[in-house]
Amino acid sequence: MAAAKSRYIKEHHKYKMMYWDRFDYSILTNNVMYYRKKGKFQKGTWNDIIIAADTETSKSHEISSDPLPNHICAWTISIRIYHINLVTLYGTRPSELIQTIQCIRDALKGDEFSIYFFNLSYDYFFLRRFLFDAFGTPEKELNTKPHFPILLKFGNGMMLRDALILAQCKLEKWAEDLNVEHQKAVKAWDYDKIRDQGGTFTRSELKYIEHDTLALVECLDAFCVSLNKNISSIVYTATGVPREELRDRAKKNNGHNEFLKQALTYEQMQKFVKLYHGGYSHANRFYIGDIMNLDETDGADFVSSYPFCALAYKYPHGRFSRFKNVKPEFVLRNCEDYAFIFKISFINIELKDKLYPMPALQASKCEASINMEVDNGRVLSAGYCTLYLCDVDLQVLAEQYKWDPATTCTEVETAPKDYLPRWFTDYVFELFADKCKRKPTKSIDPVGYALAKMRLNCLYGLCVQSSFIRRNYVEVIEPGEYQINEKGDKREFASGEYREDFSKDMIKQYQKYVENHNTVLCYQVGTYITAYAFRNVHTLINCVTKFYKKDGSLAYPFHAFYVDTDSCYSDDWNMDKVAAYNEHCKELLRANGYGPVEVDGKEYWLGIAEFDDDSKYSEFVFLGAKRYAGRQIKDGKLHITVAGVPKKEGALCLKNDLKKFNKDFVFDGNITGKKTHYYIVAENGIYTDEYGNEIGDSIDLQPCDYELDATEKYEYTETEDFYLPIYMEENL
Repeated sequence: MAAAKSRYIKEHHKYKMMYWDRFDYSILTNNVMYYRKKGKFQKGTWNDIIIAADTETSKSHEISSDPLPNHICAWTISIRIYHINLVTLYGTRPSELIQTIQCIRDALKGDEFSIYFFNLSYDYFFLRRFLFDAFGTPEKELNTKPHFPILLKFGNGMMLRDALILAQCKLEKWAEDLNVEHQKAVKAWDYDKIRDQGGTFTRSELKYIEHDTLALVECLDAFCVSLNKNISSIVYTATGVPREELRDRAKKNNGHNEFLKQALTYEQMQKFVKLYHGGYSHANRFYIGDIMNLDETDGADFVSSYPFCALAYKYPHGRFSRFKNVKPEFVLRNCEDYAFIFKISFINIELKDKLYPMPALQASKCEASINMEVDNGRVLSAGYCTLYLCDVDLQVLAEQYKWDPATTCTEVETAPKDYLPRWFTDYVFELFADKCKRKPTKSIDPVGYALAKMRLNCLYGLCVQSSFIRRNYVEVIEPGEYQINEKGDKREFASGEYREDFSKDMIKQYQKYVENHNTVLCYQVGTYITAYAFRNVHTLINCVTKFYKKDGSLAYPFHAFYVDTDSCYSDDWNMDKVAAYNEHCKELLRANGYGPVEVDGKEYWLGIAEFDDDSKYSEFVFLGAKRYAGRQIKDGKLHITVAGVPKKEGALCLKNDLKKFNKDFVFDGNITGKKTHYYIVAENGIYTDEYGNEIGDSIDLQPCDYELDATEKYEYTETEDFYLPIYMEENL
């Protein structure tokens, strides 16, 4: 039946973009198939149709208020069935968009249908009042945080879904990666122009709004085809793809029962949440703001750092059990065969060498401290500090720091170590192999390569999801605010009352999470993956050439300039050490039965450090974590990395002068395109302004400047004492 309807559409219907009220909606009634939902608890039917919508907005004519109310001035809906673009409908008024949705709803025979927006959070805020008036308030909603809905389901079977969280990149890049027919028409729309509803559009403007939704339905279709999914079964988010595949493997390999054998208690889980840390980002405090042009600054990057850690190392295996208080040296002697988690109280901790530029101890993790000196969030010294650690993190600290013998580990718990289950590590390796094999043929199979890369990148996130404390925010319709809607969350209700049974409810939630048959990955695995990666990047730092005095201390601050999670920049690499490190990575993989991926005679190894032309700079400067810039040798242009600033546009602000990249430099929001959101709630609901524009709630986007700051630079002299007095008896 579907094949016959597909042939009919190809033979009798030609794609067009048209005004919304000129389309014959009975085409949908006669040609869209609907199917009964699959699954034990699934009821109703779904329509086999891909629909994408988008709105364009304009600022108001007003100049008296700040922020200014905005209004919708154009919208499109593209429809695709049987891998064929059917139509793109457009209009100017939000009420027309609602009428179009109603026409589609009336024409479809099935119970449910989805409409995708790319960045639903923006469009929804403009449309919410109109949607409520027509279809009532959502009967189901999934919001990861206020104003960021992933799914909104209404009583008429319509589901609004967000494609951005599925793509995890801009629509322009998604369309390019998936190589769809229609690409986003970039820079064809003047966002500064004030437009009123009912206005007309130029040909280029029509193409712009058309391609926004046309590219999206094609991307969604390509995504479904590659995953062998349909629009009803497609996952909500990018991590949902490997999650489903992993669960299928786990079920075939008794994964949940294995999980139960090593499941953490609620109290242990809380400890792991406390000791978990992300990647290591740090800048050499002795060279803050200095332009490095000593020869060539070269960046070394690990190949798939986190997947490598999952395959190469051993992890807690079995349940953790309480152990006696011990000295940190006991943990270090036994950590090869046993995992340890503990609370450590450091007495008189300080760097072994005061010139070491990459201290590892994270100040924010310390629950208490005395006389602590900090370098951009990392501890240089402290008279006393206490925090939760695991054995792998302690190994790194032991290499860098010395402490008083009175330092003790308490609340110690231990478990034996072993490799992760084969069904999991084989899946990790297969994803890496799939990505490598598709890389040389990326232009031939762009969809497959993009999905392979996405699967691999999302895999680590599945290991650190504490699903039992996941929050869902529900919108309070008036006045457009959000509350956490999760049993067990301690929050203030509308009445001003608080939940007092927070702990009991959370324990119950956690137990439910543990017993869920879909729970197959242990949180401690993700914690140890980051710990191993943390240790590896510090090993890479030590591959930078060092010069020593006769007494064994560093002769000057050595040239490890900047480090970020899985990479390190320096102009003085000891390539013998790098080669030795890479060979060690290969030995670790072979020990667990894994080797290289061979493609066209080339070997691809997980975990090794590689040097890429994109990371070679003739000039390089850094101001702190996530704040660096350099002139790339390959193209001679400036490239920047600043958290919160678009790379390409941010580099333009420097006007080819790296000297401008310093403290207090301001990235112009008009150049970077960075915007601040101002949410404007219409106090009296929907209204029509003097220009005839229908307006509900709106968002005002205004250019947002970004001012650079810098970590404090340390000036080194031979006689300088870097540290404050450490041990003060009266404070301990």
